[in-house]
Amino acid sequence: MQGNLFQLGAFCREKIDPCSAIFGLVFTLTSGGGSIRRCAELLKILMEVDFQQYLPLLGVLLLGFVFAGAFLLLSYSFGPKKPTASKLDVYECGVPSIGDARERFSVKFFLVAMIFLLFDVEVVFLFPWAVMLKEFKQAGIGTFAFGAMGVFLLILGLGLLYEWRRGALDWES
Repeated sequence: MQGNLFQLGAFCREKIDPCSAIFGLVFTLTSGGGSIRRCAELLKILMEVDFQQYLPLLGVLLLGFVFAGAFLLLSYSFGPKKPTASKLDVYECGVPSIGDARERFSVKFFLVAMIFLLFDVEVVFLFPWAVMLKEFKQAGIGTFAFGAMGVFLLILGLGLLYEWRRGALDWES
């Protein structure tokens, strides 16, 4: 396994690709066998990357924040400010509230939230891996990368099995 990690690090140094360097850094840190020198090399690769290609994305994000802030400021400045008892009353989804807002939630709510987190995390890690798999194969570490993702998917499958046994997927009850 250690040899595959070193191959991944060498692959990252050759490509000088941010995605490859991040994958190499994550694999080096999570394997337990990575040295500080290896992590420093991968971080150096990330620092050598020309991030000017990401400036348009930064501009779009900045523009979005400026528009959001401007509209919040405009609504605060020009919005009506005449609070009355009926305006300050709690009102949710078109129905006046009944009972205490601090009542306990069913465990099902938290199980559904856990399902969402499981599969949201899966997509976040699976997509960049799928994009890089062809290059991993060309570098000779495709089997290792495929096996690592297989272990990851096995853990997620066990999480799904746990959710299923707890009854989180039984919507009728």
